[in-house]
Amino acid sequence: MTSVSILFVYIVTPPLIEAVGLPVSEGAGTMGAGVGIGMALAQSVTVGIVEEILYRGYPIERLLAYTESSLVAGGITWIAFTVAHALNWPLGSLLQTALVAAVLTVVYLRRRTLVPVAGAHVLVWVFAALGQFYA
Repeated sequence: MTSVSILFVYIVTPPLIEAVGLPVSEGAGTMGAGVGIGMALAQSVTVGIVEEILYRGYPIERLLAYTESSLVAGGITWIAFTVAHALNWPLGSLLQTALVAAVLTVVYLRRRTLVPVAGAHVLVWVFAALGQFYA
């Protein structure tokens, strides 16, 4: 269900982003440009797992221990993830990334396991990598 929600964001938001004239990156969904399909898939798995550990699993658990507030813990990590991606993504693509980060954060806070969020994150990048090579 998490993957479906994320794919829904990426399917529904492009016309809305275009309608308001926000810039998007044509290469926003590429993984491993200039490398083979095997490396692109390996990068997809690595990025999905590492980002979920660094931006959701570990920091949310630490922040919950200190604040006892899901809203504070989730909000701080959501902002950190979005700001980290602001360096590489134009505003329209960043908006999509922020929405996806919100979905992943809520799922993590409700389930308290990295399995569904890392799996969904990996799946999104795998789809992007496959699209890059076979679209």
